[in-house]
Amino acid sequence: MAAPLMPPPLDGIGRRRFAFYPSIWNLEPNEWMLSSATWVDAQVVNARTGQQVTVPRRYIGAVSETDDPILIVGLTKELEYREDALWPRVRRVIEMPLAVNESRPFRISEPRPDGPAPVVGIRLETRDESRASKLITTAGIGAVVVSLLVVGVFSTGLIDGRPGAHPAWQTTRVFTERDDYASITHKLGSPVTDRLLSMSDGSRFRALGYPAQHMVVILMETRQHNEARYLGTMNTSGRVLYTIPRNQGLNPEDLLASLPASLRH
Repeated sequence: MAAPLMPPPLDGIGRRRFAFYPSIWNLEPNEWMLSSATWVDAQVVNARTGQQVTVPRRYIGAVSETDDPILIVGLTKELEYREDALWPRVRRVIEMPLAVNESRPFRISEPRPDGPAPVVGIRLETRDESRASKLITTAGIGAVVVSLLVVGVFSTGLIDGRPGAHPAWQTTRVFTERDDYASITHKLGSPVTDRLLSMSDGSRFRALGYPAQHMVVILMETRQHNEARYLGTMNTSGRVLYTIPRNQGLNPEDLLASLPASLRH
């Protein structure tokens, strides 16, 4: 039997576009096509910029079963692009510098007396005491686990609005300036709220509210298009999640930040 042209799981991608998850730092937009693949690495090309990058196979994980709205290729590590190559992203801890004439704290140990060390009595626990200690330890570990789970739930982004915390936010990440009301609602469904806003400079905005997903999709009507096109996505707290790229002096983040809070409620 002949060997497959491409090693799994990349053999089923073909010419379809896909996005890495988590996305690669310093490489945007997150929309790629597979150029070639071996058992050592994979050559991918950015579908919009044409930039070609080599991804070692040890960093490539599973591939999603569906491509609606886009195929997802998992990465085993969070990567960043620097020095024309991909590297595992390292979160560095920076030590605060000392102020002028400030010295590091130090301890002066007491002089050790001559002679043998003092004898300290050791009392062995009884069976009942050992069982009680294990119960206390188990209860303490359980409380720590519950606390970590609570922190994990609240750090997923439903409160602080970090990108990627809600699946619907990832869906809006692949929208471009060519997407209009029809294409957006085809992927997200009909919005719960639909508001229009006309600014004093003549620009017009349309806000599609999705309260269950904690997000608002903003469309903008430009001179080039008679109908509103996708500008960006915000959460209900006003944090910008995704925008189209800047072009010809247009700064989507500044435009979204200038919109009134009433569009998000």
